[in-house]
Amino acid sequence: MSMRVFFRQPGTMIATLMMCQLALTLYLSFTLNIWVDEYFSLFATEGSMRRAIWQSIHFDSQPPLYYFLLNLWRMGDSSVLFARLFSVISVALATYIIYLLACRLWGQSKVLPFFPILVLNPYLIWAASEIRLYGFLLLECALLMYFFHKAFLHDDRQHATRDRLAFFALSLAILYTQYYAGFLLLAGAFALMVLGRWQELKVYIVGMLVVGILFLPMIGVLSDQVREVSHTASAAVSAPGLTESVKHVCWLLQGLLFPDNGIAGWAAVKDWIVLLLVLYLVYLLVRHKSCVITLPNMYLLTLLFVLAGSFTLICWKLGMYYTQRRHLAILFFPLLGLWLGYLCSIKQRWLGWLLLAICMATYANALMYKYVPPVKYGDWERVAGHISSSSHYNAPILVFRNTGALPFSTYFKPTANIIPVPNAFGLDHFDAQSPVLKSEQLLIEMAEKLDKSSNHFWLLTYATGSWLGVDIGARFVEQFVETHCTVIEQKKFVGTKVRLVRYNQAR
Repeated sequence: MSMRVFFRQPGTMIATLMMCQLALTLYLSFTLNIWVDEYFSLFATEGSMRRAIWQSIHFDSQPPLYYFLLNLWRMGDSSVLFARLFSVISVALATYIIYLLACRLWGQSKVLPFFPILVLNPYLIWAASEIRLYGFLLLECALLMYFFHKAFLHDDRQHATRDRLAFFALSLAILYTQYYAGFLLLAGAFALMVLGRWQELKVYIVGMLVVGILFLPMIGVLSDQVREVSHTASAAVSAPGLTESVKHVCWLLQGLLFPDNGIAGWAAVKDWIVLLLVLYLVYLLVRHKSCVITLPNMYLLTLLFVLAGSFTLICWKLGMYYTQRRHLAILFFPLLGLWLGYLCSIKQRWLGWLLLAICMATYANALMYKYVPPVKYGDWERVAGHISSSSHYNAPILVFRNTGALPFSTYFKPTANIIPVPNAFGLDHFDAQSPVLKSEQLLIEMAEKLDKSSNHFWLLTYATGSWLGVDIGARFVEQFVETHCTVIEQKKFVGTKVRLVRYNQAR
């Protein structure tokens, strides 16, 4: 089948690309090891519903809806793959819903050639392979934007009441999934103001008041969580200024459209691409203003402006830890939708194909950089296999930092051999100071307590950089190894350094 015929059969193209996404996300879900954050989700949802809700509120500082639903989902199967299927299905549905919305906004004939930019975006692939709330949150965002358009921007009022009720129900659900989603609801009000839809704005405000009342049970919980987050954020040694926060958020936005993983000098090239895109936008505004200043584009631009501004303030006040790329789920579809709108406005077909090629090349590079080999940070399954195949597989295993012992225990038995350093990471309450090793003496004392029949033990060092701006004491580990140990063998995995050492007694 030629490409021309392929593009003339929308159903075939959509189905083929969606199957590509599903094939990739299912493969990754089956292959990838779990990492620390996924262990938190699995631990929270493997028991009772009460435990799931408690963990979401008191440990993860999140609303409970995702944990509630994942707990129900895992009643059918407790495996890692089945837990990831919840995200895989959520992302696939979100992708298709955004495609339907894009067709409503710009027409299928314009959107279809650029559908690969949506369906194969690395952020979606990542979210689908995570046992975290982001895949489900993307689905809620897609539904929210779809019903917002039907309820408040579309002129057909035949089903307006039904669509508005669906929108407000989704608004309540998304607030019970992630607090950041409140910025998306605020952005919707601003969009109606910018578009001059005053009657719709009145309905929107009344509906949001009802949503707010139904969200009141979480206000006390949210207040306690904000105090805890503020206390944790205060540990950061250098909060960025406003200018640095703006640059940080802009860099994150660029990375969602043009991932730069592993390409030397790509950051500078990307800046030039963005500059050229801005200049071409100016050209379109001068020569084809009616194709750019449209209701869909102004709606999405308002959403993006309000959301980017909100994340900039969060970064400025709380630090970069709370504005990492994974936190931008509520911003992802407004950004990608605006990018699709830009591409649909291009008059020179060759330029559209060029931008599509650039996007797909960066996507392919980012996916290969992240998933070749197909492991997640920590690489715990292969680490466990390496130790299990060794003649010293019965030796004690010290894990620093201590959070790494949690996902590692999923793959290595017996877990009694695993010793977190400096102590076990508690899962009843998030403690930012728990991973901090304060002296070399603690390691000496731990080594002295090990089985004296063999002075050999394994040392796994993982994520040894600063955490929340705090030095976790990795230098004490290296001093201990250099002064009191002999390294028998060592091997590096993705994010984890594995060493078999012999303790030489304190000097």
